[in-house]
Amino acid sequence: MRRARVVFIVLMVGLASAACNRPAGISDVEVSTSVAGTLTAEAVVSPPTSTQPQAAAVGTLSGRMCYPSESIPAMTLYLENTAAGTATEVAIAPNQGTFSIELPPGTYIAYAWRPGFEIGGAYTPAVPCGLTTACTDHSLLPVTVAAGETVTNVDLCDWYGGPGAIPLPPGVVPTVTSAPVPSAVLPTNTGTAPGGIEGTFSYPGTVPIVVVLAYNLESTYWWWVGTASGQTWYSFDEIPPGRYQVVGYATSGLEATYSSGAAVVVNPGQTTEGIDLTNWRPAGTYRAKPGEIDYP
Repeated sequence: MRRARVVFIVLMVGLASAACNRPAGISDVEVSTSVAGTLTAEAVVSPPTSTQPQAAAVGTLSGRMCYPSESIPAMTLYLENTAAGTATEVAIAPNQGTFSIELPPGTYIAYAWRPGFEIGGAYTPAVPCGLTTACTDHSLLPVTVAAGETVTNVDLCDWYGGPGAIPLPPGVVPTVTSAPVPSAVLPTNTGTAPGGIEGTFSYPGTVPIVVVLAYNLESTYWWWVGTASGQTWYSFDEIPPGRYQVVGYATSGLEATYSSGAAVVVNPGQTTEGIDLTNWRPAGTYRAKPGEIDYP
């Protein structure tokens, strides 16, 4: 009640002051309206606040998709946050040559797997190195994504690492494999003095476990030998003379042959040397693997 009286007194003083100083011809009603308008104009209005949610800050990561073949098969790209241990999956369609994705800020490793997790590739130091035989570092290369920035040239082109080079995505349980044991039963020799085949591997990076088959082109028989991880040579002994196709199957899922599948001639009592396996390609490029062998 006292506050109302004070406000009334102040208002009346203002009216009186305005009345004392008003120009001639201005009525009391006009003075009252002017004072009330001044008081209203001086009221403090709070600025409006936005109720719209703010978008989370993200960065962009982009690059090329590669595959050691004339075409790119369907696969899944994994961008794994090294701190959180979680991975963002990106489905790659057949012959999709590039990718681009928005990610929360953080450090990531990028790798890809074919269906079944039999063949994997990644972005590694070997990619910016040029993927030559001198580029031997196939460890995954971390990439930092910052908010509002774009990281380019993260190319998934290294498919040549040894066993275990490409991690499985979080939550995927690895399949335990073992090195192959040479077959104890071989086709009966024809009675002619046997011969042999020897050669080496030319593999970009550490040589994985390889199973080498010699297919006799003049019969339905074939022979096979297994190698250890890192072994760079193979040898067949005591096989019948004839014409053969030699194919190596790596645990990475790639396969290689001698001279694009050229026939290898084995003469009686002689070993054909220099049958080196190069030009690694995706599984099924040269010849299907026989199901009778327990591959690694």
